[in-house]
Amino acid sequence: LADLHDCFEMAEKLGGLSIKTDVTDETQVKHLMNEARKVYGRVDVVVTSAGIFSGYKSLQDSDEKDFRDCFEVNAMGTFYCIKHAASVMDKGGSIINVGSVASITGEIHLGSYVASKHSVAGLTKTAAIELGEKKIFWVDNFQGKPEGVYPFRSDLKDSIDKLEKLTGEKVVGVVYDETYTIELLTAKE
Repeated sequence: LADLHDCFEMAEKLGGLSIKTDVTDETQVKHLMNEARKVYGRVDVVVTSAGIFSGYKSLQDSDEKDFRDCFEVNAMGTFYCIKHAASVMDKGGSIINVGSVASITGEIHLGSYVASKHSVAGLTKTAAIELGEKKIFWVDNFQGKPEGVYPFRSDLKDSIDKLEKLTGEKVVGVVYDETYTIELLTAKE
């Protein structure tokens, strides 16, 4: 676990490791990934779930800081995690990027958040294609609605087709509940 909040107790209960990491600082993210590999011998799964929003503001009321803050954590943080997680996944693994349905639907008064999460979707598609040969797989895990089960979105179909061609593996998945989906994607069998 890596969080700006105190998560040492939770990590201890889970039998894990907690390293305080600011995802907007590439050096800290690189240290986190390297330390995880050093402690455990390998890294199999990384979940990029750090995220912020800068409050409910119309586009006209938003300012540069609102956008920069969201992009630093949501987009750049995800980029740094993908980059450095892939470098320590010598035998493949899973990188699960937590996105938002808002990245495709848009949301009133959340322009900076929506734009940054749309960036996460683009990073995820590109990473899946570029690193699929290393058997590193991604699912852009959008926050679903409790009343539904969602197959992969149609706008990911081209990326999924390319990934399947690169790996020779069938890619299937549903998003119902973030915790369930992450457990499903990280299961050994």
